[in-house]
Amino acid sequence: MLLHETIKLNIKFVNGKPMGIWSFRETLSYKGRVWWSEEKTIEVPTKDWVNEKVTMRNIEWYIQQYEDNPKWYRLM
Repeated sequence: MLLHETIKLNIKFVNGKPMGIWSFRETLSYKGRVWWSEEKTIEVPTKDWVNEKVTMRNIEWYIQQYEDNPKWYRLM
């Protein structure tokens, strides 16, 4: 069985559009005012986050891939 390292990302939405991508750790330490209307948390491969493959342009694809199957990495 292969182990895949993942990172939790929290996507901030304003009026249904993604406006920010934070690591879960950044979200927990945030102490400012809430400017988003909703948020989603997904787990993605750490290599994609570190190599800056996760961007605002393609975040919808990552949400589609990983939100419906949050434990995808355990199935491999």
